Amino acid sequence: MQNATRQALDHFIGRYFSHMDAHLAQDSCHAAPEPQAAQARINALKAKSRLLSAINVLGVAEITGRSQNFDIAGTLAATVDTNRHARQPAQQTWQPAQYFCQQTNFDAAFDYATLDAWMSETQDQALFEARARQTLERRMLLDRVMIGFRGLQRAQDSDRAQHPQLQDVNVGWLQQIREQAPKACLERVRVGEGERFRNLHRLVRHAVNNLLAPAWRDDPLLVALVGADLLPDAVCEPSGQAEPWDDLVFHKQRLGGLQAATAAFFPGDSILITRLDNLSLYFNHHAMRYRYQEDPSINSVLFYHSSADAYVIENLAACALIEEVQIVD
Repeated sequence: MQNATRQALDHFIGRYFSHMDAHLAQDSCHAAPEPQAAQARINALKAKSRLLSAINVLGVAEITGRSQNFDIAGTLAATVDTNRHARQPAQQTWQPAQYFCQQTNFDAAFDYATLDAWMSETQDQALFEARARQTLERRMLLDRVMIGFRGLQRAQDSDRAQHPQLQDVNVGWLQQIREQAPKACLERVRVGEGERFRNLHRLVRHAVNNLLAPAWRDDPLLVALVGADLLPDAVCEPSGQAEPWDDLVFHKQRLGGLQAATAAFFPGDSILITRLDNLSLYFNHHAMRYRYQEDPSINSVLFYHSSADAYVIENLAACALIEEVQIVD
């Protein structure tokens, strides 16, 4: 590693582990941040993601427990003849989701040649630090989104070659709907002239009216997340300026009366109807770990990061999942 790269790397490591009460040793640094510092790190990561900013990303004190983060389960308005009986306040009637935070590792190795190339490209310590931080944190962010939409199970030893979309790292949102609310799912749907649903608008309205609980069918915060393979030309124009790294893009025209959006790693042939604040990512803020280590034997520096995460659907009655949609010309 070149001297200028070494200096920039040391400065980056110092900044990266700041405010975490890190323990320093020769060629290594590790930290187990306190809850406030752990939440601050997650908040900084969340701010870089339009999707994570729209859902709930919450630190929890316990590894397992019940979620308590969604709206009142149904309506409140009522009339009562108090001459005959007392008023009965509406209670939360949905079954709160159970969460279980499980360890996920986000580990990366960078060889000296790559670091030297970054320094040669930027010629600036601050720019080198920004490049290193973005490379690490952006991938951790995208992996969390990918697990949320693609995760099917948690294996003891995940296999990236067999499951390149992280299907075996944790159980994501869509899989929880499949397993816990099969009546909210619709599969193998053909859309087109002569089919049951002539267009996506009618398909979405059918799902809203038949798969969602009545209290949520006209909720103004409902969104239709639509797979990129299904988006008709009419709704493809994004609303506002979409940055190339955006992981959630809203569209100008509505679909079935709902705000339409596309999200990174969302299955191309599927539609999810829900409120975005019905999706949650919980992390145990006592279980976050960071470690940096240099290994000259392989000319590399190693970054280890782990957190205990859980993907949660707050209220299964407020979502509908349509899969394997085929557009028939």
